[in-house]
Amino acid sequence: MEDFYKTRKNEISSNSFKCERGNLSTHIIPVIGSMKLAHIKPLHIQQLVNGLVEKDLSPATVKKIYNSVKSSFNKAVTLELLLKNPTEGVTLPKLSKSELKVG
Repeated sequence: MEDFYKTRKNEISSNSFKCERGNLSTHIIPVIGSMKLAHIKPLHIQQLVNGLVEKDLSPATVKKIYNSVKSSFNKAVTLELLLKNPTEGVTLPKLSKSELKVG
């Protein structure tokens, strides 16, 4: 995931990158950071999401963190490092009506 974020830095705004980088070091690396890429399964991503919910993070924040993880695994599939994205099939918490509103 570290390599993905080196590329990601050039694709998004500086503030977005800082936020994603913070989420990486705070929430993602402690859960799946020590695992080999090919060993990460949907179960591990579901455990990551469940842990975020247990930390009382809002569903919108959980979704943002999940989307960051999903993007990194999409890149791994594109680069033919993985055959399938392990984020597929993971259940996310339901967003509240206030989180669904735009504006």
